[in-house]
Amino acid sequence: AFITQPHVTARLIPETTSVMPGQTFAVALQLHSDPGWHTYWINPGDAGLATTIDWTLPEGFKAGPIQWPTPERHNMGPLITFGYEGDVYLLTTITAPMSLPQGSGAIKIKALAKWLVCKEECIPGKADLTLNLDSGLTVNLPRENKELFAQARERLPVENTRWEVKGGY
Repeated sequence: AFITQPHVTARLIPETTSVMPGQTFAVALQLHSDPGWHTYWINPGDAGLATTIDWTLPEGFKAGPIQWPTPERHNMGPLITFGYEGDVYLLTTITAPMSLPQGSGAIKIKALAKWLVCKEECIPGKADLTLNLDSGLTVNLPRENKELFAQARERLPVENTRWEVKGGY
């Protein structure tokens, strides 16, 4: 479900709807900004504030850091900022424990997302979001999410393997 705030809608999208013991899977925080508005990257530049996600997970589950897509540059007068217009998908890898309680049924994943959205003025926003996944013996990847996650991963920066920098005197 989408949570609507001024100039931003937010939702959590699971990579899978069913979790197995020890499995890792991604969850995307989708932020959709109104035209002309933007949210910020991990390094917002001269101004701004990076989006944060505070996870509340079942016992034994762990959340990794946000995987930040390559940002866009925004000129705001003399200031240069880095962030995202339109849709951005901030991926986080979740790891399930090696054993899930018998008959645990639904696995509830909660996230408190906070962001700053700006055009000429800036407005802080937040959303309490919840996902309910099943604990089961199979992994059911929703067909519509497979392409979404592939496209989100294509926007992640790639490691520089072509340059090596050494310093010396």
